[in-house]
This record gives sequence, C-alpha cells and structure tokens, in this order.
Amino acid sequence: MSIKSAIIKTNDVLAYFAFGAVLLIAVVMMFQGQVGAALAVAVGGWVVCSIVFGFWFALSEIAGNLRKIADKQ
Repeated sequence: MSIKSAIIKTNDVLAYFAFGAVLLIAVVMMFQGQVGAALAVAVGGWVVCSIVFGFWFALSEIAGNLRKIADKQ
C-alpha cells in the first residue's frame, strides 16, 4: 500500500468517526433533555459532515480512477 493510499484510507475512516461523533453528541444531548439542541446538532452536523466528506469521497474516488487509468497505460 502506498502512502497516498494510506492517507486516503485514513481520511475515510476519520470521516466515519466524525459521523459517529455527531450521532453520539446528539444522543447524549437527547438524554440530558435538550431535545431541540440535540436535533439541531444531529441535522446540522450530518449536513456539514455530508458536504465536507462527500467532497472528500468524490475526490478520493476520482484519484483512484485516475490511478487505475494510469496503471493501464
């Protein structure tokens, strides 16, 4: 595995951890009785993570496809 591949995989895993952290924070806030704030964190965090990491996943997929094309030639 190359360094670039390791970096891409690491960022992919960190993206999943970020989604999990948003969910965990929202659940903890929900149990504390802050339902409105928990929903705001859940929806807002999910949207922000989706935008940021969706962009990342798209770029990493493009890089992977370009690597496959370069290997064929």
